Amino acid sequence: MQDGQTAWRARTEKVRNFMNSIGIEAVAFLPPGPYEKLEQFLRDRQWEPERAKQYATPSYLLEDVRSVITALFPYYAGEEAGNLSLYCRGRDYHRVIKEYFERLLHFLNQEISEVEIHARVCVDTGPVIDRYFAMRGGLAEAGRNNLLYRKGMGSYFFIGSMLVNLPFLTEEVEPQMAAACRECERCIRSCPGGALKRDGTFDPQRCRSAITQKKGELEDWEWTILEKDSLIFGCDVCQRVCPMNQHLLPTALPEFREDRIITVSKAELEGLSERRFQEIYGDRAFAWRGKKVLLRNLNINGGEE
Repeated sequence: MQDGQTAWRARTEKVRNFMNSIGIEAVAFLPPGPYEKLEQFLRDRQWEPERAKQYATPSYLLEDVRSVITALFPYYAGEEAGNLSLYCRGRDYHRVIKEYFERLLHFLNQEISEVEIHARVCVDTGPVIDRYFAMRGGLAEAGRNNLLYRKGMGSYFFIGSMLVNLPFLTEEVEPQMAAACRECERCIRSCPGGALKRDGTFDPQRCRSAITQKKGELEDWEWTILEKDSLIFGCDVCQRVCPMNQHLLPTALPEFREDRIITVSKAELEGLSERRFQEIYGDRAFAWRGKKVLLRNLNINGGEE
């Protein structure tokens, strides 16, 4: 067993060093589960038992999973005035994170020949709780605004995980709230829709970011929430006011630092077919709901854009 652990340790360090070499500094290695505490947490929040079990059991996605590799991808690149949330100004993070894990998978296939490697990448989709893995792996702590925080990144990062049929040296910690959040309520007081509650609960229907992404006609109360800020897609209010998000350095990842789109206007969108819209903006996270949602939201505060 000692020889096995020595090999796992060496493999773990190789992967960590490789990820560091391509710009990913925060990487954790976790066991394959199932995660009983997560399952109970979800069931306590009224999830159906079978759904909760699936989200807490990585083998539902990859039958022979032996490890979960989770990483953080910082995206903060400054706060120039614009009408798009900071997270969607660079390339679509779903695509970017998958590309980074594809590079990791290529590296593993070069390094390991004795095993046919099976892997499944999870980025904000499917029955996997990336947030839980990030906390469980010691990469981040929970904030009162329902986001996660890491020193040096604040809350401006994406999370991705790769399930793989290889053993690594794993390490776990108990998820906890960031110390700076315990007596601070700036995000709760500033939330445009009052979605953040002092008891730690969150009302997603009143989240301004969620409302900007909602299709169809909006009700009057939803317009009232939208008009409390100028962003037409997403909402950064609870992040802008957070003390842990001050004085951050820009990300080193070129996909989120370069070729950013900070504003879209009616003039740019009107007259575009949906197909042409996707050709121009399809590699951006704000494009997934289509142009109609953006055009509707451009009427915020009289549609100045």
